[in-house]
Amino acid sequence: MPQNSYEFLPAGNDHNSYFFVTNHDIAYQVKFVPSDYLFVSHAELPIQAFEMSISVAENGIGGRLPADPLISSTIATIFFDFFRTREQVVVYVCDTSDKRQSARARKFDSWFYAYSRPNLAKLNKIIPDGDKFTFISMIFHDQHPHRNQVAEAFFELGEENK
Repeated sequence: MPQNSYEFLPAGNDHNSYFFVTNHDIAYQVKFVPSDYLFVSHAELPIQAFEMSISVAENGIGGRLPADPLISSTIATIFFDFFRTREQVVVYVCDTSDKRQSARARKFDSWFYAYSRPNLAKLNKIIPDGDKFTFISMIFHDQHPHRNQVAEAFFELGEENK
């Protein structure tokens, strides 16, 4: 593990959970939840989809979270620990509950480009949802055996609501 990241604990389970604690006593959970439902309209495609979520499991200091450069490298290390095959796709949906989804999308993009590895592709999509927008990204291997169909299925997400 790189020295510029926190140690993490892979907890496994059905949500492929990982935990780490920062120097500020803030515990984070990163999950990769099986999400085949995202591509149910393309059941003919063997898409191993996982929805990635990042959440604060415990805030030992209370209040606003301090900036911490090791968080992004830790999340990247966790991502690559989990993302191992050409057949997997990981979808990141930005939380809209506090209307900060645009900031989350920018941060996720900056992390991806800062820590990306060769052969990974990322697609972005914005889905209108009433008076707000949902930002989603999909990361997959550029040698995915069905990459064109997977990309097409991704861009069709949310179209059924139109």
